[in-house]
Amino acid sequence: MVYAWAGVGAAFSSVVLFGLHWRRMTSAGALSGMVVGVLMVLVWVSSPFKEMVYEMIPGFIAAFLAIVIGSLLSKKPGDDVVRWFDEMEGI
Repeated sequence: MVYAWAGVGAAFSSVVLFGLHWRRMTSAGALSGMVVGVLMVLVWVSSPFKEMVYEMIPGFIAAFLAIVIGSLLSKKPGDDVVRWFDEMEGI
């Protein structure tokens, strides 16, 4: 059960944070962040380092990097998405 919460935290927390604060995040970046975050948790619990650091932390960091890389390698969001983001940011 602990691994499940670590996987959920690693998969979704960075996506939510980027979705709220970075207008350049794309769906490809979000998807890559979720997949990489969960995979990192699964790899971490099998590694000898699992006793040193809670598995959600490396999962979050890996998801963070995957979102940035995936978003920068994919097509930029359209003007309508950026405009909507700016409108919501002003609320």
